[in-house]
Amino acid sequence: MKNEIGTFKFAGIAANVGIAIRCVTLSAAVAKRVFWPDRPPVPPGQVKAGDRVSLPNVKLGPGGTVVFGLRQGCHFCEASAPLYKRIIEAAQSAKGKRVVAVLPEAADKGKSYLHSLGVEVSDVYNVPLSQIHVRGTPTLLLVSESGVVKRAWYGQQPAEQNGRIVHDIFGGS
Repeated sequence: MKNEIGTFKFAGIAANVGIAIRCVTLSAAVAKRVFWPDRPPVPPGQVKAGDRVSLPNVKLGPGGTVVFGLRQGCHFCEASAPLYKRIIEAAQSAKGKRVVAVLPEAADKGKSYLHSLGVEVSDVYNVPLSQIHVRGTPTLLLVSESGVVKRAWYGQQPAEQNGRIVHDIFGGS
C-alpha cells in the first residue's frame, strides 16, 4: 500500500513538472511573437531593400520617393487607403520627399481608381509592376534619388503599424 502511494505521488509531481514546463514554453513563444515579431519574408523575386529600380519618366525626389505599387481590384490595396492618406499628408510637410503611384493600368484609370479610394496622388504612372520587380500588391517602397530601394513593405499592413511606417519614411518630419 505504501508503495502505491509513493507511485501516485511521483506521478503527480511528474505531471505538475510537465505542466510547468509546457506553461513556460508557451509563455516564451507568446512573448516572442508579441515583443519580437518576425518580419514577413520577402516573396521570391520581389524587390527588396538594396535593389535598384528603374522608373523611366519618374522624377525621384532628392529626399527619396515613396512608391505605391498597386493594381485595380486589389482588395488589400483598397484596405490600405488610410495608410496611403497618412503618407500623402506627411509628405506635404516633408522637404524633398515625393509620393508616386505605379499601376499596370493606364495612368488616367489609375488616378481615377485612387480618387475613388479618397487617395489623391498627383503623380500616377502606368508601369508594368514586373518592371520594378513587384510580385504582389500592395507594395510600398521608399526609393532614393539614385533609384536604390531603402525600405520595402509588402501586402496590407496592420493598422496599428501605420504610424510607425510613416515615421520610418519621414523620420518624424
